[in-house]
Amino acid sequence: MKHELGIRYLGNREQARKQITRRIVNTCRRILLALREEPLPEQFRLPLLPNGKKPGCDVIGGENSSRTILSTGQAAENIGCRVRCINPATLSLTKGESWWETVQTFAEQGTQIIAIRSGHEGLMVHLAMMQETVKPGRLTDPSLCFINCGEGTREHPTQYEQDVATIFLRHLGARWLDQNDREILERAFSRPSAQEQLEQEAAEALDNATFAFVGGLRESRVAHSHINGGRWFDTKFIFIAPSQPIDFQVEPWCLDLLGERADVSHRLEDALEADYVYAIRLQVERLPKSIQEQQAEVRALVRPYMIGREFLEKCRGEVLDAKPYDEGTPTIQPEAREHLKVIAKLQSGVGLYNREEAIFECFNNRHEPLEPIFEIPEISFAPGVDIISTMKLSDKRRELTERYSEREDEPLSIVVIDGVVINAIQVGRSDWLETINEKSGWGREMPMVIGKRFPSESLGKKNQLGYPKARIEAQQAGIWRLADSGIRLHLMYPELEKNGGNGHMKVIPPYPKAVAGVFKCPRGDKCFSNAVNNPLVQSFSWIIPSKS
Repeated sequence: MKHELGIRYLGNREQARKQITRRIVNTCRRILLALREEPLPEQFRLPLLPNGKKPGCDVIGGENSSRTILSTGQAAENIGCRVRCINPATLSLTKGESWWETVQTFAEQGTQIIAIRSGHEGLMVHLAMMQETVKPGRLTDPSLCFINCGEGTREHPTQYEQDVATIFLRHLGARWLDQNDREILERAFSRPSAQEQLEQEAAEALDNATFAFVGGLRESRVAHSHINGGRWFDTKFIFIAPSQPIDFQVEPWCLDLLGERADVSHRLEDALEADYVYAIRLQVERLPKSIQEQQAEVRALVRPYMIGREFLEKCRGEVLDAKPYDEGTPTIQPEAREHLKVIAKLQSGVGLYNREEAIFECFNNRHEPLEPIFEIPEISFAPGVDIISTMKLSDKRRELTERYSEREDEPLSIVVIDGVVINAIQVGRSDWLETINEKSGWGREMPMVIGKRFPSESLGKKNQLGYPKARIEAQQAGIWRLADSGIRLHLMYPELEKNGGNGHMKVIPPYPKAVAGVFKCPRGDKCFSNAVNNPLVQSFSWIIPSKS
């Protein structure tokens, strides 16, 4: 893989299974090398660049982290990188610079690998797709590779790989990353065709595993990465979380994806028969501010799901926890954390070696073309769904004339009889729509005849924009709706009447499929989208969509 973007973006099932199981086995091999207490062999380190310098790795910690960010930086150093750990609050991002401009600056300074932890949904996909627009010979290196260290509430790929490598170590019998584990791994890798056999064993272990996720699941990027892993393996899931008065349960789309392999519960005891119980902390920092202000009440909802010694004595499997342990609402009681069935320390210890392998693989594949991440389906305005009414253009003109004929205090505003009108725009959001159109190149040559400054009381408190002779695709119209969910479109297409159809359509545009079908836009103010056709459009961080 050229980039580590997310468990969702691994190609087809066969490709994804191969990539994940290879990463698991290679991580175990790196653990064995570390347990031998010898210098890391050259074939597991990155080579120097042609100029004799070390490859550059910039690790950007957009959220507080004691494990992911620090282990990523240490992993890069272990395999031969020059490492910079960067707080984004010190960057020009705070002055309004886009992420892409910032990334280009790092590349100009000699960086080959950029690892980012961020609260923005889809940021890494956005940067990877922007990177594909770079032509050889330009200042920005087209071989730059990106590693997702956790973003938003949807993806944490290196954590997922760390978890499944931990599970495979337990499958082999390893537990403490000590010399006994070294002997176990030496035997495993000394077998004929060890790589192939171990990859097959890893796939079977995941296919036959049952996970119970317990706690604050809806905002958990770890839980969602495992759900996306369910695309590739036949893993079974039990999701255990409170749903009232605040819903911490996974969304319906997660259950739809997994089908019969997923069960939902509100009782901790339903996790007793799982192979692995994954304790997920309450993600207080990702909840709406209005809920954060009621922390005591919110924490009380999750407290009954805390895992203690009594549960551990009864449960059949073992317990994982990505940490940190939030002592305000511990996922595992302090006195139970050293229980033999709690393998969180092993899990944490694996992270360094998994991230070594992630950086190693991405760097060595950096000259490969980016595989298609996903295809944006062609969408259209569907009658009865998006198109809410139609009529003849002559009838529409007559309707408007009659509506305003009695208004003596103002003239009849200009009416677009061939083109597109964006109607019912919230006050102040016309600028947003104009900016979107300017960025995408849509409407650039079209005169605007009805605008937010048109001095007509007939527009009421809403605004509208008119584009004569224009035609609009559903995908672009959907981006408008991201900016203002209440808009309506009036499409006047005379050519539709040549065959007896209606030339006027009133439309509520659908949301762009890249958002509605992939990112789900769970946090509207921090949603990135590649939903536009022009790949040079900058990120949508400057749009603040309606909360609906």
